[in-house]
Amino acid sequence: MSGSPPPTPFSRVSLYAALAGTGCLLAVVAGRPALVGASAPFAVAAVVGFGLARRPAVRAEVRVAEGIALEGDTFEVEVRVEADSGASRIEIALLLPPGLTLAAG
Repeated sequence: MSGSPPPTPFSRVSLYAALAGTGCLLAVVAGRPALVGASAPFAVAAVVGFGLARRPAVRAEVRVAEGIALEGDTFEVEVRVEADSGASRIEIALLLPPGLTLAAG
């Protein structure tokens, strides 16, 4: 499946804040106070969104199958990831120390 990831609560809230700010700026530039009223719902949505939005707490546990590994040995690594609430997307990267290479993935 390709395409961009779904918008996060923070990106939507930022969009609402930008729309509210643009509406207020246009009201000042055009001299039409009614534009402030039209942008007010976006300002309310931004304030409420900033108050309610939070990033999920994510915990990760890494286990190595072998206790001892010598040069040239192959071993498995298990990564377990848990989040306290739903997350639309989590990116995981296992950084290998110098001298280790990924055998299969």
